[in-house]
Amino acid sequence: MTYVLYLIEVQRSPVLHHFQESRGPLVGKSEMTIRIMHSPSLLLLIIMHIISGAVTSASLRPHIILIVADDLGYNDVSFHGSDQIPTPNIDRLAYTGVLLNNYYVSPICTPTRSALMTGRHPIHTGMQTGVIFGDQPYGLPLTEKLMPQFLNQLGYSSHIVGKWHLGMFAKEYTPLYRGFASHFGYYQGREDYYDHTYEANLDQWGLDFRRDMQVLYNYTGLYSTDLFTQEAVSIINRHNKSEPLFLYLPYQSVHSGNADSPNPLQAPQAYINRFPYIENMQRRIYAAMVSALDDAVGEVYNTLEANNMLNNSIIIFTTDNGGPANGFDNNAANNFPLRGVKTTLWEGGVRGVGLIHSPLLQTSGYVAQQLLHVCDWLPTLYEAAGGNVSHMANLDGISAWKMLNTNGAAVRSEILHNIDPVGKFAGIRVGDYKLVTGDIGHGYNDWYPPWQVKGDEHDLHVKIFQSDMHAGSIAPTERSLKSLSYSNLEAMNTMSVVRMQQKPDEQQRVMGYNPVQVECGPRPVNTSSNCQPSVSPCLFHIPSDPCEYNNLASTEPSIVAQLYQRLLEYSYGMVPPANQPADPQGNPRLHNEMSHQGSAMNSPSLLLLIIAHLIIGVVISASPRPHIILIVADDLGYNDVSFHGSDQIPTPNIDRLAYTGLQHDVICGDQPYGLPLQEMLMPQYLAPLGYHSHIVGKVRFHLNIIFFCKVVGREGTLWEGGVRGVGLIHSPFCKHQAMLLSSCCMCVTGCLLYEAAGKCLPYGKFGWNQRMEDVKYKWSCCASEILHNIDPVGKFAGIRVGDYKLVTGDIGNGYNDWYPPWQVKGDEHDLHVKIFQSDMHSGSIAPTERSLKSLSYSNLEAMNMMSVVRMQQKQDKQQRGMGYNPVQVECGPRPVNASTNCLPAVSPCLFHIPSDPCEYNNLASTEPAIVAQLYQRLLEYSYGMVPPANQPFDPRGNPQLHNGTWVPWVVI
Repeated sequence: MTYVLYLIEVQRSPVLHHFQESRGPLVGKSEMTIRIMHSPSLLLLIIMHIISGAVTSASLRPHIILIVADDLGYNDVSFHGSDQIPTPNIDRLAYTGVLLNNYYVSPICTPTRSALMTGRHPIHTGMQTGVIFGDQPYGLPLTEKLMPQFLNQLGYSSHIVGKWHLGMFAKEYTPLYRGFASHFGYYQGREDYYDHTYEANLDQWGLDFRRDMQVLYNYTGLYSTDLFTQEAVSIINRHNKSEPLFLYLPYQSVHSGNADSPNPLQAPQAYINRFPYIENMQRRIYAAMVSALDDAVGEVYNTLEANNMLNNSIIIFTTDNGGPANGFDNNAANNFPLRGVKTTLWEGGVRGVGLIHSPLLQTSGYVAQQLLHVCDWLPTLYEAAGGNVSHMANLDGISAWKMLNTNGAAVRSEILHNIDPVGKFAGIRVGDYKLVTGDIGHGYNDWYPPWQVKGDEHDLHVKIFQSDMHAGSIAPTERSLKSLSYSNLEAMNTMSVVRMQQKPDEQQRVMGYNPVQVECGPRPVNTSSNCQPSVSPCLFHIPSDPCEYNNLASTEPSIVAQLYQRLLEYSYGMVPPANQPADPQGNPRLHNEMSHQGSAMNSPSLLLLIIAHLIIGVVISASPRPHIILIVADDLGYNDVSFHGSDQIPTPNIDRLAYTGLQHDVICGDQPYGLPLQEMLMPQYLAPLGYHSHIVGKVRFHLNIIFFCKVVGREGTLWEGGVRGVGLIHSPFCKHQAMLLSSCCMCVTGCLLYEAAGKCLPYGKFGWNQRMEDVKYKWSCCASEILHNIDPVGKFAGIRVGDYKLVTGDIGNGYNDWYPPWQVKGDEHDLHVKIFQSDMHSGSIAPTERSLKSLSYSNLEAMNMMSVVRMQQKQDKQQRGMGYNPVQVECGPRPVNASTNCLPAVSPCLFHIPSDPCEYNNLASTEPAIVAQLYQRLLEYSYGMVPPANQPFDPRGNPQLHNGTWVPWVVI
């Protein structure tokens, strides 16, 4: 008898090489055929061996211990050079593992934790703005798959001990419903370290401490750092060693407690007594909190070792954001000499304290200079655990396991710090350069030394830093010297003992246990004033200027433009912030004074007052309002009316309105979406003013007027031929008629008609508001810019600000040329840009009879017809000063490289539209500062952008199902 056995690959962990010497070579991906002659029992033994091997492989996946320190500052660990606070246990992990020196996190808590758990940037989960407060009914979207859910698929047992802060208004958002088998800790962003209550505001206070879903009342008086460490030790001790463990350990330390507490910074007295040399009490208590955290890390490490789990463990230590220095949030953390604090996009807010430690690392004991972002941890740990990262969809994180394991090449070259559409600020690092724009500092834009003596919490600020440390002509005071050196004899002795203990460690590596400190370089006199990102963007070269002293934006405008382009591209995929207003039902007073899962509630409205006001307005002034006739031509081209110079198509009636007045993607049938119902439309605005509104013709709502044009482009493009409209306004009410508004930018979204009807709107309420008075009396135009579009699906954008227009991305969709009108038979097949280029602009090439006829399109019949039309116009009794001369576009000389000097899908293009309406001359390379300015406006518009409403086709909309007619098919 012959048996054929096919062995299917079982994915193994990359760290299993650690065990290969004792177990022999491991089999990789293969398909084996085993022929066993006359021995059925041997087949059974082989199957049992395979099953046993699968169990063994699961148990050999590395244990993962992920420790998060809350609000730990860059200068609050001794491996970064702090001479105030020794952290020997954390230092040991760094010095014998991999110290991450270019590691970045988000500037505040909830965004970082969301990125850590999902591997996705907060702009893609709606977590990019602020943090979740107690009674806000939102959380990390339930559509997101979290780290424990990924690891559980690989056989892990997942537990969380400590802080959650990713939503708790409904139980489905809490840890036990997001992949964790147990939770011991709290839901909110902060609480008292001893009584474990959380105060959202003066009216909302309650207990927030629990085991799983059970609120715990009997832990009052016990320090949270100790409690969380005891729980972590218990989980490790009782863990089934045949299964891999994922322990997520987000400590409360060293976040401040409740804001109105007499002592927001809290630590056991025994730890406070360790730091008598720090005279400033707030900083001394803070140092005690850090020291307690350091001891906790050491205890977890020792417990892993005692359980023979350490050699098969990966330990990650990270902060969630920069330290809240200089009293921010009632804290005494420190990031010196980095700039800024928590919540800011300065390096002090986003450059994280981070390390990875594992005996499984092939290379360790080194400083990693490669860029790493907090969202990289999920794919990195998943790969280290033996998972196939290619099966993880829609991640922003990149697996850095191979890089960290061997000190290999960097896996990323850029980091998006944030785009906050509410705060309207952004920051990005690409390569060595960092760009920041908007109010990124929230009032904390300086460099803050650590507090040392009594009074520093009131007196120590950037002025002392500038004068005492950097101005040699100013003699430092005794107090400031003591504050800024903070290294009296007792402190020096303490740190010496710590370092002596570290030196003989048996796992010493090549680093030699030397602190990795930031070197700022020389500080210019104008450091505090040369960068004001709320006014204009700032650019820094981080490797040579980590302290952000030297703003290079004015000297490197092309780099500024490149980083703006990346910010804009990131904005295409951004989702709106998920933040919600507070819900009174979440108040702990309604739930026995404990934090509770609530639900949303609608507030009552005062619409009656508004309705009454509108009725009064109708009664008073309905009768004298002008009649409004709004005519829209569908796909009419710029060169398809004779008042724009067309010699093919006479349009005498439209011309008459123009000469005697003032000139100036679509929904398919079975797509189940439309203009949102919450949008108020023109007839709805006009109805309260007494208007009767009717529509005759096409109902489909376009986003803009679309047309063909004599200049570059066609329908669907952002070239002038796609967005420059055929338009006019005609009314006896206009004081200046027969007028050409040649220099006035007007947009189809203006509110001119509403104001003409007698109702004034606040300027700017609708983005663009071309006031009727400006048109009526020919005053100066108030619309100085027009956003053509930001398309996050097509990933292209265009804007005009003043005289300049910027376009970026594939704005032409394949139609990027200049297209003459068809005249003779065959033009629809033969006439293309080559003929236009050669026959009209190159005198050395003789035009053919066909192309001459096509391009002049002025045979006798056409000329006679146009003459008659113009004679009729001349005799019109309403003749005005324009003389009925067609308003034509003057292109100017066309350069030879007009078709190639602008490739917006590759790099942005800039045009000066008044002198170059045909978009011949790309000025981007010669005007990079203007490019940067227009990019800034695009970015600001993106802050308020909502995702496209497009939906896939719905077969229920097919007319064949509705007697051959298009009808609404969805009931709302």
